[in-house]
Amino acid sequence: MGRALNLISITRLALSPDESTRGYFHGTSACLNALFAAERYDELVDLVQSDVLWTYKRWAVKALAAQGRGVEAIAYAERCRSPWASDHDIDGLCEQILVASGEPEEAYARYAIAANRAATYLGWFRAVAKKYPDKPAAVVLAHLVRHTPGDVCGQDD
Repeated sequence: MGRALNLISITRLALSPDESTRGYFHGTSACLNALFAAERYDELVDLVQSDVLWTYKRWAVKALAAQGRGVEAIAYAERCRSPWASDHDIDGLCEQILVASGEPEEAYARYAIAANRAATYLGWFRAVAKKYPDKPAAVVLAHLVRHTPGDVCGQDD
C-alpha cells in the first residue's frame, strides 16, 4: 500500500499545473493504469485534468466511459484534439465507447471511417466491413469513396 501511495504522490507532482514542480515521471502511465484497474475513476480524472498529453487524458476518457458517462467521455475526448494528439486514436476510442453503449449506428456515422483507416484501401474497407457486418458492403464502399474525394487509385505521382 505504501508503494502505491508513493506512486500516486509522485504522479501528482509530475502532472501538477505548477511548472516548477511538474515534469516527466516514468511511472505515470503505470499509476494511471493502476487507478483505472482499481476503479478509482474520479481520482484518475482529477489527476490528469491539468495535463495536455493525450496519452494521459485517454485514461480519463476511459474512466468516464467506465462510469457510464459515455456522452461526457466523448466530449472530453473531442476537446483533447490537438496537433499532438492522435486523431486516429481519439476516433477509435470514441467509436468503441459508442458501440459499447449500444449506439453502433452513431458510432458508424461519426467515427467508423476515420477510426478504421488502414494502410491500403482494401484493408480500410475490410476493417470497417468486419466491424459493421450489418452495413451492406456497397454502403461502406460508398462512404469510403466519399471520405477520400480526389484520390485516384493506382496513379503514380
